Amino acid sequence: YALQGADLDTLEEITGKITRLMQKNKSLCDINDDLELIQPQVSVFPKRDSAADVGLTTKDITTALQTMMGGVDAAKFKIGSKRYDVRVKAEDSFREDAESIRKILLRTPSGKNVYMRSVANVVEGLGPNCISRYDRMRSVTITCNVVANTITTGQASEWFEKEVAQLLQSYPGYKITATGMTQNQKESMQYMMFALLSSIVIVYLVLAAQFESFIHPFTIMMTLPLALVGVFLALFLCHENLSIFALIGIIMLVGIVTRNGILLVEFANQLREEEGLDPHYAMLKAGPLRLRPILMTAASSIIGVLPVALGMSEGGEVRSAMGVAVIGGLLTSTFLTLFVVPTAYITFDGTMARITNILRKMGFKFEEDNPSGAPPAPAPSGSPSTKKSGVDLSKSEASGKSVNDIR
Repeated sequence: YALQGADLDTLEEITGKITRLMQKNKSLCDINDDLELIQPQVSVFPKRDSAADVGLTTKDITTALQTMMGGVDAAKFKIGSKRYDVRVKAEDSFREDAESIRKILLRTPSGKNVYMRSVANVVEGLGPNCISRYDRMRSVTITCNVVANTITTGQASEWFEKEVAQLLQSYPGYKITATGMTQNQKESMQYMMFALLSSIVIVYLVLAAQFESFIHPFTIMMTLPLALVGVFLALFLCHENLSIFALIGIIMLVGIVTRNGILLVEFANQLREEEGLDPHYAMLKAGPLRLRPILMTAASSIIGVLPVALGMSEGGEVRSAMGVAVIGGLLTSTFLTLFVVPTAYITFDGTMARITNILRKMGFKFEEDNPSGAPPAPAPSGSPSTKKSGVDLSKSEASGKSVNDIR
């Protein structure tokens, strides 16, 4: 984390309080910060009133300090094709300590010379080795590690931000910002959640195009909440955290667990088209016939992910959360799908049928009312068209001509 503010002394004070607060938490270790006020420094504070009395300005004081301590480019010296800067500054003996600065002579506009100590306060002290900045503000970076098998990094970050927010209420203008691994972790979690939502939308669109329906994809995707139950239960039982790898496993489940619903719904629709069964009997017949493929595909997927969950490779304990999440989601979704998907299929189909009937009574027409390619209804016997056709045929037969010749 980066503690940001304007004054270094205040930053040092706040950093000390934060460090002591972190040391009280036994779940944190290796607490450190990059603010070290160990570098000797000399600060010069102009006496504006005294300087104004002798006709000097702050610019005159700073120019004299720059010339004596740092030097200024007074001229350029050229030898052949090379040019050198001529830099003028005081000898080392005149800028060794604070007393040398106090003895710097300044020339006033009236031509008199005054010492630096007469128009400025020269104070000796300690300063930082370097001044760090974050977002163009002075900052102090505070770091720590989490003790193993205590709390997660996310829990430590949540605790730290809550405690520091309360502390900074007494220091307006100062704030704490997540940096480093904490910032990367937060950004990664946001990207993973976006990827999860995107995968759900894409799967729904693909299913809607496959089934040519906006209702059946909802029925199939009822398996996703069932998979989440198994994911969190498996992570809890295996003492795994909801890490980035666990979220990757959840994204994988979005595409894996929907296939069980696809097997049931697709076969039920096929039975309804071929045998004319109603949704209830179609699902009753599809369930036993599709039970074996569902169990076989689920078992093969679980066996394939099992080595990842066991962490059998080098560094596999980091990726084990992904395998645990996938296995837990497959177990619960496989068994609960056999009960939830048929129920949802029948419920949604009955609801849509009732809505269609209501709309039909209101005057709306649907494609199934007059399917394309169906022959028009035959005209009743005795109608003028039938009589006319009969007269034409009799005339054609009497004259020995065919109907095609008459046409």
